[in-house]
Amino acid sequence: MNDDIRELLARGASDAVDTDLVSGTWQRAERHRRNRNLGIVSLAAAGLALTFALTQTGGSGDEALLPADRTARQTAPATQEPNTPALPEEWRWESFGGVQVGIPGDWDWGGPSQRIHQWCLNDEGDRSQPIVGRAGISTAVGCDVDGGASPPRDSLVENTGEVVMFSWSPQPDVRPTEVGDRTTVQVNGVAVTVQARQPLRDQIVSTIHLVTTDANGCTTTHPVTSDSSWRPSGPAVAQLSEVSSISVCRYQFSGAWPRTGGEVAGGILSSLRLEGQDARQAIETIASAYVGGGPNNPDQCAPDFAYGDEAIVLRVTSAAGTSEVVARYSGCDHHGFDDGHEVRTLTREAMAPLIEGPNQPDQASSEVGDIVFPDPGDE
Repeated sequence: MNDDIRELLARGASDAVDTDLVSGTWQRAERHRRNRNLGIVSLAAAGLALTFALTQTGGSGDEALLPADRTARQTAPATQEPNTPALPEEWRWESFGGVQVGIPGDWDWGGPSQRIHQWCLNDEGDRSQPIVGRAGISTAVGCDVDGGASPPRDSLVENTGEVVMFSWSPQPDVRPTEVGDRTTVQVNGVAVTVQARQPLRDQIVSTIHLVTTDANGCTTTHPVTSDSSWRPSGPAVAQLSEVSSISVCRYQFSGAWPRTGGEVAGGILSSLRLEGQDARQAIETIASAYVGGGPNNPDQCAPDFAYGDEAIVLRVTSAAGTSEVVARYSGCDHHGFDDGHEVRTLTREAMAPLIEGPNQPDQASSEVGDIVFPDPGDE
């Protein structure tokens, strides 16, 4: 654990945690997003909510977007900064907003907001599968209809199963808090909620540390986070040869999600890494897509939201060195794979390896929804 987290934990847990903070923030964000964009497909919509649940939290559609064994690809870290703590065997790193956390390698990915805040909808299958994920939309179902409890029911593993949730925090640093089976660490504007039985909970918390480049080789910030129209300047994707690896970095644009205390500064949401044949196949598939970009429908949202809220940046290592490609999919215009020379059309085959596991997008436009969130029946 680095000195920043160690100092926070040493201060004690005198500050109370608002357990509704994350869900309230995301509800406000969703209202803001709907007001700006009439054509974006929200996870609150029944169709995509169902598809999202099938592809991330279990069910017949898991094979569409997750590795067959439902675990992380175990590869050596692309980057390991000096303050990185030792990781237990078979664990993996996950990052969000410059904060990196160690997660048991057999944990799945899913929607933690739904799992925690809508705990009364969880069945035994949900609770038995530990998950890690980024805070998102949860339904309006109220679970504490019989009144509150101490500790809150949504803080107990018996109701939620084991969960790690990343979310934005309205404050840069807050004393770590404990309630029920939950420890919440807030540092660098990021909140990490670790809800697990002991001693696993303390093991996970002890891995929390700050990074500027995560284990998958993705930087915490990127020019695209402050300029959604940013374009790479390296070689064209069709010219790349001897591709050995790709750092697949999913970024949120600055100001995309309003929160208490101001707008989010933008930064990394999640990442994964492709190596060897997987990396070569991913680049070949992108290079084979038609030039022209799209699918687009610019009339379906306000001009200031044409680029959406997020994008994926591919950092490709090849014979040409390191180059980048931007995949855009979350607005209503400018969709496609942009290498700075040409923009190629989004296809399901090209997107699939980029949005496995932690990189499942929060949203996609109606034009590309069936590409990013495929119907399990189509697979």
